[in-house]
Amino acid sequence: MNKELDRIVANSPDGLKNNPIFKELMDKMNKDKEKESQNWFSFLLIDFKFYCKMKINTNRKEKLMENAIVNESKIEKDFKQIYPNNKDVKIRIELWRDSLPLIIRGWQTRRLTIIESINERDSFFLTNAEYYTDNSVIHMYLTKDSQTQRYGISNIYITTNGNDETILLTEENSKDYKTIAKKIDKIYFNINEFSLLIVIDNDFISKQEKKLLEEKAKKEAAKNSIEDLFN
Repeated sequence: MNKELDRIVANSPDGLKNNPIFKELMDKMNKDKEKESQNWFSFLLIDFKFYCKMKINTNRKEKLMENAIVNESKIEKDFKQIYPNNKDVKIRIELWRDSLPLIIRGWQTRRLTIIESINERDSFFLTNAEYYTDNSVIHMYLTKDSQTQRYGISNIYITTNGNDETILLTEENSKDYKTIAKKIDKIYFNINEFSLLIVIDNDFISKQEKKLLEEKAKKEAAKNSIEDLFN
């Protein structure tokens, strides 16, 4: 760029504004800026439209799904399985502003032991969910080769394999996932409702979670022993 400007100045005895090369360069820069501005506005418009639709449908969707039973026919009708998939499409789910991933591979999390990380290195785990709030903006990215599609997520539902009951991820219950990593069995996406259904593999329990469960059971037993004194 500096060499180009030096060449323009050297051939511009009447001033830069009359130089055709300089005019062409400025026109290109202005067009690039205008294009960049239009792209940024398009992203903002998409997010605004998604936000408006999400707010309008929130109450209706919560009433329909909060205590819903997700049976096989409903999954097949409303949700499409996106993980695992046989299309070699990669998935990424993030808290938008912080780019904080909600799902990561086993080798990426520190909430597993070294052995667990090695054995489950290619598996996805639900983690960082404790940072989720009711105002969080979640984006999902599906990538194949050089093509990436971005989708806004309005609601995240969680269930376990072999269990028909689901829970809606909220700011309150997201704290249940603090310090633990839950292995993901499958992920479904409802593109009409912008909803994710994450199926947890309940056959896998990390050493860290086992320790927490044992501590919880010990505290509960101690509490019951004290209360038994008055029965």
